[in-house]
Amino acid sequence: MRRRGDQGRKRCIFALFLALLLLLAFLADLKIRPLVKSAACERAKIEINQIINDTVSDLIKTEEITYNNIITVVFDDSNNVKTIESDVLKLNRFKADVEAAIIQNVKDCDNGNVEIRLGTLLGSDYFAGRGPQLRFQFDLATTVESTFRDQFIDAGINQTKHQLMLQVMTGITVLLPWYNTDCELVSQVLIAETIIVGNVPDSYTQITLDGLTVSGQNE
Repeated sequence: MRRRGDQGRKRCIFALFLALLLLLAFLADLKIRPLVKSAACERAKIEINQIINDTVSDLIKTEEITYNNIITVVFDDSNNVKTIESDVLKLNRFKADVEAAIIQNVKDCDNGNVEIRLGTLLGSDYFAGRGPQLRFQFDLATTVESTFRDQFIDAGINQTKHQLMLQVMTGITVLLPWYNTDCELVSQVLIAETIIVGNVPDSYTQITLDGLTVSGQNE
């Protein structure tokens, strides 16, 4: 009878010990998870931003994108800028190639990782940045949408710098071992620029991009 009683007490103690461990693990996860998610998102943004810059740069060279072969500046008889027109087909093809290449390059990249000091995970200011580093690996999945933007900058007497930018909006899903987290990144990459010699209207210049006429503000 005593053995059965001892075994019952041991089982009860073991069950309580296991329950305590699970509770501690659950509480630790609640505290650690936001830190890991935040750190992983920041690391993912750095990697994605580098991929975007490299991809756009490579395609600019491959497709021979220059200001003169995608943009035409039209002057009136008084040497004032009347319109600035773009090669819509070429730009739309370039944009589609960029989006597809970014998604593929993200798929091809190695698993990312983020390292956090154990003291930081404890949530104490005293221990922050101290202790051994814990490494968390993650995979990435992305959605990409891009659009063209432009800006005009005063470059001197009767001179204006016109810059054509590609704004890339990336939805990022960070796939961690036990959970996922989502974040967004907006990057702006210079595609082409030139100095326009002539009078550019102070308020705006009409520019045809993506088949639409949009206003480009002077700065």
